[in-house]
Amino acid sequence: MSKLSAPLQFTGSLGGLSAYTMKGSDAIILRTKGGPSKKQVQRMPENSLMRLQNKEWSGCVITSTSIRKALHGLQHLADYNISGPLNGLAKTIQKLDTTQPCGQRSVLLSQHRHRLVGFSLNKNILFDSMVRYPMMTGIDRDNGHAKVQVPRLEPGIHLRLNNRFPLFRFCFTLGMVSDVVFNPLHKIYEAAAGVVHAESKTISGAWWPANETYPGALLEITLNDTALMNEHISLVAGIGIEMGQMNMDGEVEPVKFGGSGKVIGVG
Repeated sequence: MSKLSAPLQFTGSLGGLSAYTMKGSDAIILRTKGGPSKKQVQRMPENSLMRLQNKEWSGCVITSTSIRKALHGLQHLADYNISGPLNGLAKTIQKLDTTQPCGQRSVLLSQHRHRLVGFSLNKNILFDSMVRYPMMTGIDRDNGHAKVQVPRLEPGIHLRLNNRFPLFRFCFTLGMVSDVVFNPLHKIYEAAAGVVHAESKTISGAWWPANETYPGALLEITLNDTALMNEHISLVAGIGIEMGQMNMDGEVEPVKFGGSGKVIGVG
């Protein structure tokens, strides 16, 4: 992989080259085209392992998409494309399935929830670098409920915020993510819980001056679709901090890429 520099700047295809950009970077990435064609992958015997891996990859993508939807209320805080890392995390979990053959291995998040805890939506400024104080969180699976206690925070000690913006607030999100399994009858990957993208909710605290002591707050969410809860469902909780500024109408607007977020708990 190479990067283009001025004066040659373009995106798209040019002969055997592809040029594209990535979220979180101003550089143009350059790579060569290669590998077997789609028809070769589908038909040639020597590509049988690749066909099995491609089939399994679809299960990883379903899992990744479901996690992103569970974190929908915090995705605007991400400063890079989180799909790739989530796909990779799902693949890591899939490889831990030793009961199914290659090409049919499940993505059982419910058995490896700890692997998602702490997942960051940011590369440039991490949530833990902005908020330097542990937060107590609790997840009640039976009632589809989660809470986080944001403690009293002192600017310059527990809070290291972007000084360009005068206001901040905390956001809390909770969503359901199903295990993904292979259906041998239909030869496709599907949600073990019967629904791929279940419910998610997000709440936001009050805006607070960035240069003043934050008094603390309890943020709580209860999901409505608790009837969906079973052993194949995981509850994914995310915490975020938004920076804000006043617009011409005197209303507070969140600043794009001004904050940070992470997965704070999975239960």
